[in-house]
Amino acid sequence: MYAAACMAVWGFLRPSELVGSAKHRDRYLKLRQVKAFSDSGAKQEIQWLSYGQQPMVIEAKLEVTKTTPDGRGRSILYTHPTVVTAIWNWLQLIQVFAGNTKEGLGEYPVFFHPSQATLVNHPKKLHLNELLTTLKSKLAAINLTSPEFILKGKSFRRGGASALAAAGAREGDIQAAGGW
Repeated sequence: MYAAACMAVWGFLRPSELVGSAKHRDRYLKLRQVKAFSDSGAKQEIQWLSYGQQPMVIEAKLEVTKTTPDGRGRSILYTHPTVVTAIWNWLQLIQVFAGNTKEGLGEYPVFFHPSQATLVNHPKKLHLNELLTTLKSKLAAINLTSPEFILKGKSFRRGGASALAAAGAREGDIQAAGGW
């Protein structure tokens, strides 16, 4: 769940771009859309079976989005070491579930239902409500809740924009990062 939250916040992802939605069931992030690179220029791709290698960059290539319904999509580069590590660790876990192969997994969801113990059958993709419920319970367990705190699907995009603004980013840079 941490990897999903990292991808959503730092990639300014809409809920449907991460896990799909009732209206856009096929827009969920698929394994073939995520790549890892060993260099900051995102040129040296790391293959999945590269145990012990830690990427510097994770790329998510979105295809059809709200702002690019023609399929041009947009590419998101994750470079913060904590975010990259969270995503990479999740991808490595998927690899273990898949029996150390990437063959035939391209259309599988990056984030699937927690009850899936194996990828032998196409896993049920994670629903937004499941992600939010799990994150809320994790936040409550460490006392990071309050009555005015409401976690929703759009919280990830808003959170990413707020974090950039708090860090002093220019409005134009924030708009570009969010695809606004």
